[in-house]
Amino acid sequence: MSSKISTMALIGFLVLVIATFGSVSGLEPSLLDVTAIVCPAEKPYICLPYGVCCGGDQFCFQGSCESCFPADVSEESFLLKWCQEKGLQDVSVMRHHSCALACYARFNSSVLQTHKDKEEDTYFTDRTIIIAATASVIFIQFVVIVILIKCLVSPRRRVEENRAREESTKTVEASNQINEMMEQPTDVDTPMDRMRAIRQLSHPESIEETIPLTDITINP
Repeated sequence: MSSKISTMALIGFLVLVIATFGSVSGLEPSLLDVTAIVCPAEKPYICLPYGVCCGGDQFCFQGSCESCFPADVSEESFLLKWCQEKGLQDVSVMRHHSCALACYARFNSSVLQTHKDKEEDTYFTDRTIIIAATASVIFIQFVVIVILIKCLVSPRRRVEENRAREESTKTVEASNQINEMMEQPTDVDTPMDRMRAIRQLSHPESIEETIPLTDITINP
């Protein structure tokens, strides 16, 4: 256990020595040398780990200074457009916010802020159009669904109504025939025969052949 602790302590000491007095390979300057560098006013930023001084329109990338502004843009109007459209919005271009500072240092902040306000207004307008279009599509889909439901339900309801109307008509016709038979005189002698005739008229399929009452003789 003590050997592991001593090994870790030795590694930490070596790392501290390398960071303070320089790397083993000698390619990178020591931390003391970098902190001792005094950059001029036109290039106030120190780029680590090599200690290169970068200007206000540059950003530090892998130890070297690179220009925030594209090399193919030289005119002020195109450079302003680049700052408005990319330099202030694209995070990948703004290395440590240096490019944003470069744009604000190169141009008036009111010009850049005016463009930002216009972009927000445009974004609000586009968002309103998208919301309105989405709501319209949803409403159209709702109307189509309602029409389809009505088209599917209406024929079935019509068939049920026709069936109920036919059954009601048959019931009324049977009732009228029964009333006519009750009112008109017939050749049936007894009330039992009259009732049997009425039942046969109203439900002919449920009446089986029965023995006439006249054939039944009762012995005294």
